[in-house]
Amino acid sequence: MELMDLIDKIDELEKKRDRVVGLFDEQIQYLRTELEAQMKAAHTLEAYGRHGAKATRRKQKDVRVHDWLRFFEWVAQKKAWDVLQKRVSSAALRARLDHGEKVPEVEIEEKEILVITRKKETF
Repeated sequence: MELMDLIDKIDELEKKRDRVVGLFDEQIQYLRTELEAQMKAAHTLEAYGRHGAKATRRKQKDVRVHDWLRFFEWVAQKKAWDVLQKRVSSAALRARLDHGEKVPEVEIEEKEILVITRKKETF
C-alpha cells in the first residue's frame, strides 16, 4: 500500500470505530440511567446480573478546591505533599523551558510520534 492509502485506511477505520464506540456509549448511558432509576425506586443498593456482574449504588465524597493559592500555601506550610498527584503540566513546562527559563530537575525528552489529522467534514 502507498502512504496515501495507509493514511486513508487508518482514517476510515478510526471514523468507523468512533461511530461504533459512540453508539455503545449512548446505549450504555441510557441503560445506566435506567438501572439507577430502578434501583432507587426499589430502595436497593446492590443488584446482580445473571452472568456475575454486580451494580452497586453508593455515596462518594467529591473533593473540590475553591481557592488554589490558599490551598497551595496550606500544602507548603503543612508539608502535605501527599495530597498532590505527582504530575505536571507538560505544555506549561515546555513553554517555560522553550523561553529559556531554568527549571530544576526537569528535562525535555524528544521522541518521534505519528499524528494523523482528519479533514473536517462538512454537513
